Amino acid sequence: MPFNFPIFLTWLRIVLIPLVVGVFYLPDVMMSPDTSQSACNVIFVLAALTDWFDGYLARKLNQTSAFARVSRPPRGQAHVTAALLVLVQLMRLNAVIALVIVGRELTIFSIARWMAQIGASKSVAVNSLGKFKTGLPDGRHPDAAVLRAAEDCRHAARLSIPACGGSG
Repeated sequence: MPFNFPIFLTWLRIVLIPLVVGVFYLPDVMMSPDTSQSACNVIFVLAALTDWFDGYLARKLNQTSAFARVSRPPRGQAHVTAALLVLVQLMRLNAVIALVIVGRELTIFSIARWMAQIGASKSVAVNSLGKFKTGLPDGRHPDAAVLRAAEDCRHAARLSIPACGGSG
C-alpha cells in the first residue's frame, strides 16, 4: 500500500476515533468538563471531515486504495459508536436509541457486503445523490443527526417517553 496524503487522512481518522473518547475521560484537573466536551466536538467534526476529504482527494488525485475502501465502513461505525457511547455516558442519549443507530449501521454494512458477495454491489454503490445528502446537515445521519437525536431524546424524556429515559 503506497503512503500518500489520502492514506494519511485515513490513518488520522483511525487515530482520532479513540482520541474523542480519551479526551472525554480526561480528569477534571487536566481539562474542565466543558473544555473536554468542546474538544471532543472539534475532534469529532475533524474526523468526519477527514472521512469526506480523504475520499475526495483519493478520487481527484487517482490515489484510491483497497485499504481505504475496505476500512471505510468500520471506521465510520467506530466513529459513530464512539460518539454514541460518550452521549450515553453524558446521559444525553438513551442506550436504546444508541443501539438502534448502531444496529442500523451494522445492518446496512452487512447488506452491502452480502450484495458484493453475490455480485450485485452496483445495486448499493454510492452515487451522487447519496454524496449530496451526506453533505446536508441531517444527511450525515449518525454523525450530525445523532446530536439532533440526543436533543430530541432529551425533549422526549421531559415528555416521559420511556425509550428516551422518561418514566412513561
